[in-house]
Amino acid sequence: MHGMVFTKIFRRLILGLWGATLCSCTTYRTLSIEILQPAGFHIEQGKKLALLERNIRNENSILTFMKNIPELDREYLFEDFCEGVKFIWETSGYKDAIICLKEQEMGYWNQSSTPPPFAPDSIMNMCRNFHVDYLLSIELQYYDNADPGGEINTIWFTRLYDKEQGEPVDSVKISFKLDQEKLGEFDNIPECIRNSFWEAGMISGRHLVPSWQKTQRRVYTSGKVLRLGDTFLRHGDSEEAFNIWTGALKLTPKTAVQAGINLGWLYENAGDFEQARDILSECRKLAEENKLKGEEVNYLKDYLEIICRRITEMEILDRQTLPAEP
Repeated sequence: MHGMVFTKIFRRLILGLWGATLCSCTTYRTLSIEILQPAGFHIEQGKKLALLERNIRNENSILTFMKNIPELDREYLFEDFCEGVKFIWETSGYKDAIICLKEQEMGYWNQSSTPPPFAPDSIMNMCRNFHVDYLLSIELQYYDNADPGGEINTIWFTRLYDKEQGEPVDSVKISFKLDQEKLGEFDNIPECIRNSFWEAGMISGRHLVPSWQKTQRRVYTSGKVLRLGDTFLRHGDSEEAFNIWTGALKLTPKTAVQAGINLGWLYENAGDFEQARDILSECRKLAEENKLKGEEVNYLKDYLEIICRRITEMEILDRQTLPAEP
């Protein structure tokens, strides 16, 4: 068994993880953690972004919430969207990088396709006038109740324009269900709709910069040996926990699988994803050879997929976290 290896890029992650909330369960503890996720379309540190509400509505949408409710004025909703983007950018270290432009006059679109993009000259002029490198525009927003279960979806379509060519370099469609219980009470409608714009802003923000996102991991505590290792872990002695769980790999196949999952977490927390992948792969092979079944085997498979995906994500993050060129 290999020793623990710590990597420089995960110092911030390690600090964040050990400040996590720990939830007690019967056979395992659930750790609420934060991990750094790469951007879908990366905007470098030091670049400026303008946000614009194009204010185009789908004329065919049968649902309209904002006509008779003052709190749902488009200006307020756009502010909520902007605050969502700003929150993600600022918590990711992008300070004073966003300006919010005044929304356009309302227009309607009755086609099944999305509206055409802005003219390049218009984008280049706005970027030049406001001294920004990119412009993120809400191109279209509407509500849809075509869901078979009668759920109400809210949909945004955004485009990202760059200042050099004035043309779209990225586009995103955001869609999620509104809180049906809150929509059942008239007084709750403004909060529900405004929260959806905040959430859409955060989703848009995460797409453009590396950001911290919450997730969960498990530490198995079945039996005296695994529980003893967890006791040391909870008191900050990960090395002793590592030694105990490594010894548990020699016990019954089920205990060995659970110990391997715990070791996978220790490796991940140290930033050594390859070692985490290897130990989890060995455990999966052990589970298959012994025809093991149960929730820990299902979690093992899911966790191995997560770690393999994290290896790819870390390669992307290595590029995205390099200092921006002057």
